[in-house]
Amino acid sequence: MISAIILAAGESTRMGTQKVLLPFGERTILQAIIEACVLAGLRDIIVVTGHQPDPVETAVRPLPCRTAHNANYQQGMLSSIRCGVDALPPGAAGFLLFLGDQPELSPGVVQAVHGALEADPDAIVLPVFNGRRGHPVGIGARFREAILSRYDDVGLRGLMQEYADAVRTVAVEDAGVLMDLDTPEEYEAALRRYRL
Repeated sequence: MISAIILAAGESTRMGTQKVLLPFGERTILQAIIEACVLAGLRDIIVVTGHQPDPVETAVRPLPCRTAHNANYQQGMLSSIRCGVDALPPGAAGFLLFLGDQPELSPGVVQAVHGALEADPDAIVLPVFNGRRGHPVGIGARFREAILSRYDDVGLRGLMQEYADAVRTVAVEDAGVLMDLDTPEEYEAALRRYRL
């Protein structure tokens, strides 16, 4: 089984509010990502909480996912990735790593990355749109211990540099792999695209 790890632990300082809970259509940003995972056929979805965990956990409680709380979220994104990796079920073949602020991801992109990792479970799979790498990133289970024990200073960039020969790319026709929402202006632009 390949799991999903969705990072929803940050403080959203540039947005000024808990961005994963902002509305996006009939649901929140975080719910939109979970929905894409479900529609893509992922059956184990882990939401990593951190800053203000209670409203996030309340928002996702009715959804087909589970949460893992990162008490060390202030140490940065790698600590949240490690929290999600720690929560993987025994025997997981790998995971897809999602940023918590990419509501424009399509189920088709998720399926493409999932399928590539399923076909090559020892790989690191990156979706590419117009030559630019994005998210979600598919990571095989063989990298679990490396993620948990190394790269404190550089994050997952260190993993991809050390195992550059394992990196695979999947060309996608969906700019959503590049669109994360850090500021109110980016959020408003995403809402305008959604309404088109």
